[in-house]
Amino acid sequence: MPALVKRLGDDHRDVRRAAAEALGQIGDASAVPALVKRLGDDSWYVPQAAAEALGQIGDASAVPALVKRLGDDHRDVRRAAAEALGQIGDASGVPDLVEWLEDGCGGSVLTARVPWSRDWGMLSRWFGRLR
Repeated sequence: MPALVKRLGDDHRDVRRAAAEALGQIGDASAVPALVKRLGDDSWYVPQAAAEALGQIGDASAVPALVKRLGDDHRDVRRAAAEALGQIGDASGVPDLVEWLEDGCGGSVLTARVPWSRDWGMLSRWFGRLR
């Protein structure tokens, strides 16, 4: 796995993206810091792959970085970050996700892919626990 983490810093964006995808499939939480760093990559599809990988890994330590990506310039990165937050399921990301949805940035793709986004009752229960 260290070789894949090293590839996240490769000069070629396709290699960085492939490394992020592979790390997501492996699912080892030790890759989270390196994947979080790639959320700021200059090429939009590397942060998209990093966000997807973070969702697959499911480590809540990635939530703050993923919340920041909800405001990314590229819609696919925003969507991947929102989906990753849904996969992780940590309540700390819920207020930002709801705000993102209310601002009209969510849409039907997110609703179809993040199971609990269809369950507003569940979101209400999470908010109840946060208060």
